[in-house]
Formats: sequence, C-alpha cells, structure tokens
Amino acid sequence: MSNKDYPRIIEIENNGRIIAKDKYNKLNTELNIHTLTYKQQEEVFGGILIKDNNEYDNPNKYYNERDYIRERKLEEENNKNKKLNKWLLFGIIILIIIVTIFALKSCTNNLDQDQSNENSQNQNQQQAKNSQQDLSQQDENIQSQIKDTQDNIKNDNQNEETNAQIEKLKSQVDQLKQDSENTKERNKVVEKYETTIDNLQKAKEAKDNGDTSKMEDELNNINVKLDEIKNKLKDLFSNN
Repeated sequence: MSNKDYPRIIEIENNGRIIAKDKYNKLNTELNIHTLTYKQQEEVFGGILIKDNNEYDNPNKYYNERDYIRERKLEEENNKNKKLNKWLLFGIIILIIIVTIFALKSCTNNLDQDQSNENSQNQNQQQAKNSQQDLSQQDENIQSQIKDTQDNIKNDNQNEETNAQIEKLKSQVDQLKQDSENTKERNKVVEKYETTIDNLQKAKEAKDNGDTSKMEDELNNINVKLDEIKNKLKDLFSNN
C-alpha cells in the first residue's frame, strides 16, 4: 500500500477556500468549494476528492459538471476513434505494401518472361542462321564436287575415280532429300542436283561409248543447271 499523503484536503475555510495538497504534493489554495468542479479536481488532484450532493443548488455548477462529463465522454470517444483510425491506417499501409510487393513481383515476372522470350527468339534466329550457313557450305561442297567430276570426265581421268565421285554425289543428294526441314523451294534445289548428277552419269556413259558430241551436250547442260541452282539458292537465302 502506498504511504504518500497526497493529494488530500487539508482544510476548507468558512469562505469556501480549499487548502489542499495537489497531485504533485504542492500546496494549493486556489480552489473554492462553492465553485469547485470535477474537471478542476481532475486537473489539480488527478481524481475526485470532494463529491457534492447539493450540486443542484448551484445551477452554474450543475451545467459545468454536465459539460465536464460530456467532454470526458467525447474525449473517450475521440481516443477510441484515434485508436481505430490508427489501426485502420496501419492496415491500409500493410495492404499498400502487399499490393506493391505483388505488383513488383508481377512486373519482375513479366520482365523475366520478356527476357526469356527474347532469348528464345535470339536463340532460334541464331540456330536458323547457323542452319543456313551449314546448308550454304553443303551446297558449295556439292557444287564443287560436281565441277570436279565434270572436269574428270572431260579430261579423260580414271574411270573408277569418276564413278566413285558420282556415287558419292548421289548419296549426299539423297541425304539432302531426306531432310524433314526442307521447304518446297529447297526441294526444288535438291531435284536440280539429282538431274545434274544424271547428266554427269550420261556424260560419263557417252564418254565411255566414244560419243564426244553427246558428252559435250551433257556437260554443257550441267553448267546451265549449276547456274540455275546458284540463282535459286541466292533467292532462297535472301528471303530468309
């Protein structure tokens, strides 16, 4: 139990002046019993020390007390509203943070998806470019072999080597023909290779049979078809 003896009423003089110790243990003589209100007691003593049963004898005092009670109620309601508003504000801040996090996460995911799509597109373009380069190199190799075989036939080189070259070319063109990624235009180029190799075969047979004129015709046809193939490939690669 606390031993402090304040706040307390020391004396009430005949004129109504109150001599008391306030809530800070300081002497107070400014209050008067005839005008004393609960509000004054709260401010000076920190509580109600004097309860007046005859408050209705003083109408002004009655209204002061009623106003004080109303003010206390309003103050309590304001405090409750402040607490409620504080929690509402806290909730709104949390909600904003959550929405911001989800928005940032969504933006990040979209950026990642865009980056992934861009990388995939670049990869596909690079693969297409590499594939085109491979085809171009393959075409140049086949055309070079056709020219070499053509020269062998014309210059009367060894038959066995020429026959081996023709068979090798047939095998390479067959592999081109089986490529599942061939377009319609690409297949036309492959068909040109096939007919060109047929011309090589016919030129070789004419050479073996001593028909030089027939051989020259077939070799000339090969030159024409090689030019056609080069033009088709040029158009094909330029469109890609």
